[in-house]
Amino acid sequence: NINHRSTVFAGSCASVAMLAAWSLVLLRVSDAGLDARIVIQHGAMDYLTPIDGTFSATCQSPDEAIWARFMRTLARGRPARVDLSAEVESESAPVAKMTGSYAAIPPSKA
Repeated sequence: NINHRSTVFAGSCASVAMLAAWSLVLLRVSDAGLDARIVIQHGAMDYLTPIDGTFSATCQSPDEAIWARFMRTLARGRPARVDLSAEVESESAPVAKMTGSYAAIPPSKA
């Protein structure tokens, strides 16, 4: 997915960043033995520099108190929300950052 400047298409970069954060929520919900549909409620990207090589995204987990509240809400059968940030790197340097709000929707609400 290369654009007209021979750099990574912005949509591809955004997709990888959003997927990194989405995957973190999915794994945390699954590890807790809960079932939910995971969706992004809001997302924003900041592109720091063009990407002209391989890239990857990572999402840092918020502290356990945030997850505990998230899981309690979900376990009560209510949609739970969490704000996450993912960083995109290329050649060990940051090239973009995504911030997003993710929701886990229990089956009874989906």
